[in-house]
Amino acid sequence: MPLDDLRTLRNAPGLTTFQQGFLDDFADLVRSLAVAQLDPGQITGTVGGKPRTLVYITLPHRADARAWLIVVIEPTTVVFSYGVDHRHFGYGEPDPPVTEALNFAQDFLMGRIEIEIEERRLLDRTSTIRVSEGGIRERLQRSYSLRSPFRQKRRRTYRISFQ
Repeated sequence: MPLDDLRTLRNAPGLTTFQQGFLDDFADLVRSLAVAQLDPGQITGTVGGKPRTLVYITLPHRADARAWLIVVIEPTTVVFSYGVDHRHFGYGEPDPPVTEALNFAQDFLMGRIEIEIEERRLLDRTSTIRVSEGGIRERLQRSYSLRSPFRQKRRRTYRISFQ
C-alpha cells in the first residue's frame, strides 16, 4: 500500500477521531522525511480488531530485515514495535504521553534510536536508547525476558536507521 493510501484507512468504519488524526500526521511525517531505506510502495496498512478497532501499519526496511517498524494505532494510544522490543504511548505512567509518539517515530526513522541487548545467564536485558545529535544517550526504557541458561553471555548494540 503506497504511503498516500494510508490516508484512505482513515475512512474505515469504527475509527476514532484520534486514530484518523494520527494516521494523517504519521503519513505527513513519513512523507516529509523522505528516508532512503524506506520504500513507500512497501508500506502496508490494515484496520481490524474487535471490540476495539485498531490500525496496523508496517514499515519494512529496504536493506536490514531487523529494522522494520510496526505502528499500532489504538483508539486513544499508540504502540511501536521494532525488532525485539516495543514502546507504548498514552497508557499512563510510566509510559510517555501519546503526544510524544510522532517524535519517537521521527527519531526511529532518522537513526537516533539504539537497541542494546545484554544477554545474561538467565535474562536478556533490552534497552531502547535515544541518541541526540550531540551524541548524548538517553535510555527511554528497559525490559527483561527469560532466556536459556546454556547460551553464552554477550552484549550487542545496534542503531536502527532508515536514512
